[in-house]
Amino acid sequence: MTLRYPEDFVATTTWGATGDLKNDGYLRTTRQLFGVYAPREVSMVKTKAKVTKDYSGAVQQWSDHFDEWVLVHNSREGLPAPLLKHLLDLEKTHKKAAKEWGFDLIRMRVFQLGSALLVDLFGGDAPSPQEYFRLSFEEIRDVLAAIAESPVDTTVPIRPVPPGKAEKVNLSPAARTYLDLGMKGTDRVASYLRNHVDPLKGERIANSFRERYRQLESSGLDPDSIILELRDFACGAGSTASHEAAGWAVLAYLFERCDIFTIEEMQTVTT
Repeated sequence: MTLRYPEDFVATTTWGATGDLKNDGYLRTTRQLFGVYAPREVSMVKTKAKVTKDYSGAVQQWSDHFDEWVLVHNSREGLPAPLLKHLLDLEKTHKKAAKEWGFDLIRMRVFQLGSALLVDLFGGDAPSPQEYFRLSFEEIRDVLAAIAESPVDTTVPIRPVPPGKAEKVNLSPAARTYLDLGMKGTDRVASYLRNHVDPLKGERIANSFRERYRQLESSGLDPDSIILELRDFACGAGSTASHEAAGWAVLAYLFERCDIFTIEEMQTVTT
């Protein structure tokens, strides 16, 4: 928020026994006061109590300074209906607008930042479509350990990952776009595995990704965070845009052929 509204947003912090006075951030221009709540597991009773306490406290402490109280939450599916009704009831009782900011709205504001600020926020340059077209076997070799060079056919169209699979695992449009671009290099990944002297190499790669996925899933990460971690797992120590493109090619190949977002047994990836 500080990057998005550098002259308007005021970040707050706790101060001794006074705490933060039920203010997790304030946007001057729109007179919005924010309350952040992002538990790993949601209990409706506890959430309602938390929202009531924060909203009522904000009205008591800041009523003259804000027109809209905003609940910032981490639910990717949207606000549960009982909680929305609770917000509307609070709004009606206290005569102060009570809104909510979820994943999609926050992401929209983040990607309104310029490219330089996005690099500062996320670190490093994202690979361009041209990087995917220039992807060579040598660059993928850093990920798969040994891949020979091969000519790159830039006329090959970008095909999407299997219809329905990305939706089934609840990936965001941004993550799907990277997987779609990674599909540009999947034919070369397939060729490498098909012609490798070790016929079980593809199966071992699949097993490694399956185990890594299980570890990430058990930690409670959301699907987008999991796929980014798997991308890093594929890239290894590579830090350039070309290495990242290679990582997405490997991940797209596995995503297309394997159920890497389930705990079921994976299909072989050697064919």
